[in-house]
Amino acid sequence: MMLAVFAYMDRLMATVRPRRLVYLAIDGVAPRAKMNQQRSRRFRAAQESAEKVEEIQVRLAEMVKEGMRIPAPTTAFDSNSITPGTEFMERLSEALLYYILGE
Repeated sequence: MMLAVFAYMDRLMATVRPRRLVYLAIDGVAPRAKMNQQRSRRFRAAQESAEKVEEIQVRLAEMVKEGMRIPAPTTAFDSNSITPGTEFMERLSEALLYYILGE
């Protein structure tokens, strides 16, 4: 995930081509109501995603019974981790700092 963020930043810098200063702001703590709304929407999306995964597993089991080949499993990104104050956001901030200072 961090590599995708770094690649996107590189793409932005190549597009914008700043000459002196780039101001990068990581979205800070959101107002409580907005944060609660986003969190509930993300949890609902996570629940729907879990239901979809369960349905896919049932269908894959049916395919295996029929002797069909199935694709390799992939892992999905949990969008709840991008909520302010989470461990992911702290790791992202630290990774961005090291990435920028290393450039």
